[in-house]
Amino acid sequence: AGGKGAAYYKATAHLASEIPESTPYQSTLQPGPASVDVAHAYREWLFHGPRFQTMRGFDGLDKRGALADIQPTSAASWLPNVQAEHDWLFDPGVIDSGPQMAIVWAHVMRDASALPSRFGRVRRFGTGPLGKCKMHFLLYPDQDDSTVKADVAFVDQQGHLRLFMEEMECSSSPALVRLGGGWKGEISV
Repeated sequence: AGGKGAAYYKATAHLASEIPESTPYQSTLQPGPASVDVAHAYREWLFHGPRFQTMRGFDGLDKRGALADIQPTSAASWLPNVQAEHDWLFDPGVIDSGPQMAIVWAHVMRDASALPSRFGRVRRFGTGPLGKCKMHFLLYPDQDDSTVKADVAFVDQQGHLRLFMEEMECSSSPALVRLGGGWKGEISV
């Protein structure tokens, strides 16, 4: 629906002269074992090519949330002919892994899928490259089956919060299952 010039997404960016310091992160999330592996999720449920395949392993997944190992991408892998002085401030592959986890979680817990519809706020902490990190996918309690709502924290190997996605909301439905899977290309995990 929407014609020429129609807004499909809207965002507000607040830029600061300095990135806030990263701080130690404590999560109470301790999900039970995941019943699926990442390669299966990318092949059967997700539709993301190799640059977006940043999830490397599931440490746990249950009704409260999930823990996953994340491997960030480099700007050079996306823009091979561009000289970049610095790497990503916001890695598109890492950012997209939050909604990807919502899809995986919906498949495992509801036999449904999910599509992102809203982010409350996305914040970056600390300087320097993100490096391998852990995704803490923390679901909001008491949500109905039509929504997956979570805060998503990315914590570096030193236990510091580096990226935080607040109030990520996804529409969820068994009818959305038809949109995923079937990726015939490379699975990079």
